[in-house]
Amino acid sequence: MSWFHLYAAIVKNLRGVIYTSLDWEKLHEKLKWLKRHFRYRNIGVTREILARYPDLKVYLRAPLIELNYPVKQAEELITVYQRFLNLPLLVIETYCMASMYVAPMIVLGEKSIEDLKQLTVATVRTSKKLDDKDYKLHMRIVDYTTLDFYNWATEGAKKAIETFLEDGNWKEILNKRLTKIEEDKKRYWRISSQDGREIVLYLDLLPVFLRGINKENIESIYRKFREILPATLAIISAIVIV
Repeated sequence: MSWFHLYAAIVKNLRGVIYTSLDWEKLHEKLKWLKRHFRYRNIGVTREILARYPDLKVYLRAPLIELNYPVKQAEELITVYQRFLNLPLLVIETYCMASMYVAPMIVLGEKSIEDLKQLTVATVRTSKKLDDKDYKLHMRIVDYTTLDFYNWATEGAKKAIETFLEDGNWKEILNKRLTKIEEDKKRYWRISSQDGREIVLYLDLLPVFLRGINKENIESIYRKFREILPATLAIISAIVIV
């Protein structure tokens, strides 16, 4: 059944997409916190996380919603990513769904950070003990980061792939992404420090894609998924809730 007509409404009201590797008992506590503090903005979960945590299905009512693939071809592309890049399906699906829904990721549990290392290109650290007010503020800020980057990052991803295929200087485009991320970190001045735990992650699949797949296969992927590919290659910010 087609549900694409709902896509824009979901994007507009989506606070973030959950990623976690916590055990169910700890995840259950985090979900109760999220539902208590975000009654009026939706929080998305992917098909794969529902498969990993079957008990999560009983929580599928506002604000927690299941995210479907915006178009059928997106599901196929995520399978291709997994096959060529050897990334866990839960990692790649959550990142790509966040990218396609123009939303940050909500990472539950500090141990979950390790799963995302391959995609993490920069972080913000904090030595501050965050209260609920701090978390709610900075969940809004990571939303701004993802949204403000989106057009520039996805257009840049398309250009980087085309430059790669033309044997041009695609690494320069990657460096520009890192420079822009460093500038963006200033948003988090209220909590940032040199030391402490990682509180904000910047995730980018593009470097992994260009460095992890040979030219022939990238050309084949680009030819087949030209329309949807850039939408899965945004710079995604993520807040880590411990």
